[in-house]
Amino acid sequence: MKILAIRGQNLASLYGPFEVDLEAPPIAGAGLFSISGPTGAGKSTLLDALCLALFGRTPRLDGRGGARIGRDGEAAFERVAARDVRSLLSRGTAQGHAEVLFRGVDGVRYRARWQVRRARDRVGGRLQDQEMMLWAEGNPKPIGEGLQGTRAEIVKRLGFGFEEFRRAVVLPQFEFTAFLRASEAERAAILQRVTGTDFYEALSRAAHERAAVEKKAQEEVEVRAGLLAPLEPEARRALEAELERAEASRARAASALARADQLLAWYGRAEELDLGVAEA
Repeated sequence: MKILAIRGQNLASLYGPFEVDLEAPPIAGAGLFSISGPTGAGKSTLLDALCLALFGRTPRLDGRGGARIGRDGEAAFERVAARDVRSLLSRGTAQGHAEVLFRGVDGVRYRARWQVRRARDRVGGRLQDQEMMLWAEGNPKPIGEGLQGTRAEIVKRLGFGFEEFRRAVVLPQFEFTAFLRASEAERAAILQRVTGTDFYEALSRAAHERAAVEKKAQEEVEVRAGLLAPLEPEARRALEAELERAEASRARAASALARADQLLAWYGRAEELDLGVAEA
């Protein structure tokens, strides 16, 4: 998965259209860049736009709870709950959207879009339900049906659920410890997905399975040998040679397993050190 661009219009303090193209210079040639600016400039809104387009949720507005907010004189239907993501629609505008271009885990480029509008596209209209859409590059037909169906299709192609994305990719302000507070299994799954080291986990499983198969084969040979009457020297040598081959094969599988475990431990330690550096 790779984020290629973040776009939007009329979200919080970002009035009008905006775009951050991660494939264009100078960002495309930078290994690391920062989003900086004064309070209220829209730094967090860019991350909100990223999460809205992909999940219809954001870490800082994750629900429909909270007091209903609005201006003096506004009708009740014009107000919106403080934690409702639709509250990100810029004041005095009739519609807004967030859009993300990304390359999925299948290598295909996708465009995900979240949008909200007021009835009849009038500033004073009733706020409508949020909508989400997903398209594959070169195909005008949307993927998925409805809010939940579209979200599920995005998650499938993104390779992350909202909580995993929130902990491993976004890490909102003052929530760096959200990743560290995750269980060991959750952290391992996230790190493997981010770094691509799930290959080594698959290798380790395959080595374990191969070792079990070879051990079972050896045990079967030993059982058959115990049931046989004393053999002629030549026949005995043939069985001993077969046993040696089985033991050698098992030893190779055990060696492969040990190497896989070492690689997993090395990558795990490297990720822990990287997190320590980032936290420092």
